[in-house]
Amino acid sequence: MIHLDWLSASQLHPQAPDWGKALVLDLDPETGEETRRYMKGDQRRASWDSSLHIRSYGGRVEVSGNPSKWGRLEAIVGVPTMTDALEVYNRVLAELGLPAFTAGSRVWLQEAQKWAWDGARVSRLDLTRNLVLGSPAALRAYLDWMSTQRFGRRGLPFRVVQEGQTVQAGKRDRRLMKFYDKGAELVQRAKDWRLRRCEEKDDAAFYLERCGNWAKSIGLLRAELQLGAKELSESSLNYVGAWSDELITRRYDELAMPMAMSDKSDESSRMGTYMNMSDDMKRSLMSAGATERNAMTMVNWVLGWMSGSDPCEGLSRRMFYYRAKFVRDVLGIDVRSKPNILTFGTRVRVREIEVRPLTLEDLPHWYQRPGIQQAA
Repeated sequence: MIHLDWLSASQLHPQAPDWGKALVLDLDPETGEETRRYMKGDQRRASWDSSLHIRSYGGRVEVSGNPSKWGRLEAIVGVPTMTDALEVYNRVLAELGLPAFTAGSRVWLQEAQKWAWDGARVSRLDLTRNLVLGSPAALRAYLDWMSTQRFGRRGLPFRVVQEGQTVQAGKRDRRLMKFYDKGAELVQRAKDWRLRRCEEKDDAAFYLERCGNWAKSIGLLRAELQLGAKELSESSLNYVGAWSDELITRRYDELAMPMAMSDKSDESSRMGTYMNMSDDMKRSLMSAGATERNAMTMVNWVLGWMSGSDPCEGLSRRMFYYRAKFVRDVLGIDVRSKPNILTFGTRVRVREIEVRPLTLEDLPHWYQRPGIQQAA
């Protein structure tokens, strides 16, 4: 179950009125001549402090925000299709007297000799899936393990942010992959609401705290893929009309970390078996095809890396990458990253962690679902 967690869209509407926070004029301080004129966008707010950033100027309408959270306190589940997201945005645009976004259609560009889309353009799209790990300890172990992994074709390392509650890798203008503790985020948001001076604060804080405690109890992990302007443009997916319901799921599965969802038949996977002894590692390497001598050599190599030794020392470039790939595929250990002692300790303590996607049946009966019905 994947939903849209952020959408930045724009469309040319030559007759659209100007709308925004303020019209800004940049003047040359010496000559007084106008050098630039632009409209600053403004926040359109709904209930529970949710908002969208909107601007209309020079015949272009722009909206940016989280369509799944519009008018809601949280977005554990949200709008699953581009059609649903446009419906949310277009209701707001209609209230402001601005023209609606359209999905558009494919058109043939004679000069460029290629097919393209018209309609609304997309400059950022965040796709999100919720994973259930079963407990807070399992979620913590998964994040520790993920911090040793790499992302994408270039093998960008994951880094830990937000006091260990999030690991992320990639670039915002292309692809950014984030895994984070959804329960901790909701509990913190509940605390923020309790500090506010408004009539709704007690109801909001109570509900968010309830959601957060439930999410913590099941080890709810958010797996969020952010697609930036360069990625969307280069893959010809920078128009709303290009995104079918099927493509949203397929693109997420192609670009998100493969270890997050490896078994597509039942949408479940298992995070690799953790080794608690060098003999276990040796047996696993031999089962994968290594000779007893080579397996023991690689075990000692991994243990040396965990102790701070340089894994490249004494190896040719070709041998290093061969050995690193073999160890990563079999043991789930990436020696190209810095050794994480906490992660290694997790491997000693935990044999296996089951990872599965959140389903609608998992949601508690009191959970407030969005107005647009979700598809499982």
